[in-house]
Amino acid sequence: MVVGLLNRFEYEVFNTQPHVFESTKLPVCQDVKQGIVLHGVQIVRLRDRVDSFEGEVAVRRLLPPLSTRRIFRLRAFAEEVHGRPFNESKWVAARAFFRRNAPSDCSSFFCSELAAEAYQRIGLLPAPPMGLSANNYIPADFSSIYPGAHLPLGMGFRLESERLVLPSDTNCRGRRLVGPRVERPQDTLGHCLPNVEISEIRSTKS
Repeated sequence: MVVGLLNRFEYEVFNTQPHVFESTKLPVCQDVKQGIVLHGVQIVRLRDRVDSFEGEVAVRRLLPPLSTRRIFRLRAFAEEVHGRPFNESKWVAARAFFRRNAPSDCSSFFCSELAAEAYQRIGLLPAPPMGLSANNYIPADFSSIYPGAHLPLGMGFRLESERLVLPSDTNCRGRRLVGPRVERPQDTLGHCLPNVEISEIRSTKS
């Protein structure tokens, strides 16, 4: 499972589609800020990510919606860390499973670390010393039914259950792309996107 954040960023003036803010070691989509394919922290179009991903993609909508202030803080964080490398340390990944990593210096990120750090920066997750450091969150923490999930959202926020996102092929123009709820997200999800703003996604592809 991989984790990213869904939002509309302002790098494409005429684009009304959402973007995925993520850190990945398998770059396949063009980054909308630099116009090239990046390794590490990047912002790509959701439709490109869905079409290129080998697996099922789902969203979990965040409720209530973020305030304008929190959206600005999220975008400021994305600007700060954009282009930083993917954290490929197997040691850090193993320690994250047991919640034993020391706080990171944010010089690199694995996928769930980036999502957790973003949630901490905008005040949704407690940061150390009150909470875990971002590099101690694993992708399964963002699943709705993983037994060991630890995602203590504060301020009255919660994530809905996963819903599949359908590929943006020529047959789905004007159709709602958010599909049925995922019955077993730990088995079927390839890319889990905690949704920070979008409740409905529509295709503009003809």
